[in-house]
Amino acid sequence: LTTTGLHVTSTTTVTITTTTESTTTSTTTSSNI
Repeated sequence: LTTTGLHVTSTTTVTITTTTESTTTSTTTSSNI
């Protein structure tokens, strides 16, 4: 159970990081327009 919990936490962190990068990219695109 402990190993599974850590695995889920790692996956969630990756998802949050990806969302932040996408938001930054969108902001850059708007500036170019």
